[in-house]
Amino acid sequence: AFEDDIMAKRMATMVSFYLNKLNGRQVRQLIVANPRKYGFRSREFLRQLVHIFLNLSVSRNFLEAVADDERSYDAKIFQRAIKALREKRMLPAAKINRFESLLAQVSAIQKQRREDEENAPSKFLDPLMATLIKDPVRLPTSKVIMDRSVIVQHLRNNETDPFNRARLTEDMLEDVPELKQEIDDYIARREQEAASTSKEEK
Repeated sequence: AFEDDIMAKRMATMVSFYLNKLNGRQVRQLIVANPRKYGFRSREFLRQLVHIFLNLSVSRNFLEAVADDERSYDAKIFQRAIKALREKRMLPAAKINRFESLLAQVSAIQKQRREDEENAPSKFLDPLMATLIKDPVRLPTSKVIMDRSVIVQHLRNNETDPFNRARLTEDMLEDVPELKQEIDDYIARREQEAASTSKEEK
């Protein structure tokens, strides 16, 4: 399981990006010169990507990272991949069904995320992404609080505070444990409310 949210996001982005490339509108642009030379087989590539997805999905963090990846994750394109897997019998039915079930979980996470963000106090939202903060850190000069994964991604390209351009490196970020506890309590409460609602509907 992923303990590191940043690593989970990297892996989720990688898998979603290539699944999108193989099954999205850009698939016709995916041309490999001398595919035999490089051992490129699109069906085998798709099989391997789905295997990777299934193996990583044991981590809730990975599924949440897939749900958060609005750039590469597209439910319709992933459903297209499922259709191709079934029609061309690229994987055993059990694995395809599991993949489909996991995508349903991703959709449920996205729905819950949107509801949580709509109802969350503004201090629980990252100021750049407007998404729910999971690991709050304070920027030492501007004093702005952000989600660690968001600011770390920014720092990989530019080691400055995005709010005042002061020099900033990852080791300078300050943990905010009190806010993290508030956010964790809020998420737990929302999950409990969602579970209660689901039971009532049944």
